[in-house]
Amino acid sequence: MSRLTLLQRLKPEIKSALEANETKYISSVESIFSKLNTETFYSDLKISEVTSIYTFADINLVTLNSLELNAKTVKDDLRIVNTQLENVNKIKITRDTVNDIRQAIEDVFSNSSFNEVDSYNVDFEIDYNNSLALGSIEFNDADNVAEEISDAIENLFNVISDEDED
Repeated sequence: MSRLTLLQRLKPEIKSALEANETKYISSVESIFSKLNTETFYSDLKISEVTSIYTFADINLVTLNSLELNAKTVKDDLRIVNTQLENVNKIKITRDTVNDIRQAIEDVFSNSSFNEVDSYNVDFEIDYNNSLALGSIEFNDADNVAEEISDAIENLFNVISDEDED
């Protein structure tokens, strides 16, 4: 089974456009049809031959490229605006404040004892060679650590009640 020629695979609208210009540019269009009828791979065409197809089929390369560029610009703008929209209702804080919050969290973890046996639920199991193995371990003190972190962060700020804000 032989492969179809480029002319046989040419989009109908491009073929029609070339045929419409054949009366004005007979030798150029016939040369294009001849080349497309002998080749089966686009990579076998020279750049000048591809350019001729675009020219005599009235395909505007600049328009295609500018549309692609415009679509990319719109996508980039949309991404930027979506990021700005996500940030609209966020509370603004300085980098120093963020660093203070990070330090408060780090201090809570540094001062917390994760060595207390009562802070964990453990399940043991007998291994395949009849040895005792740790089946699972669960930290039970997460709520207390979270509360300590919340308190440490809250202590960084002058917290007012919602009524005072109005």
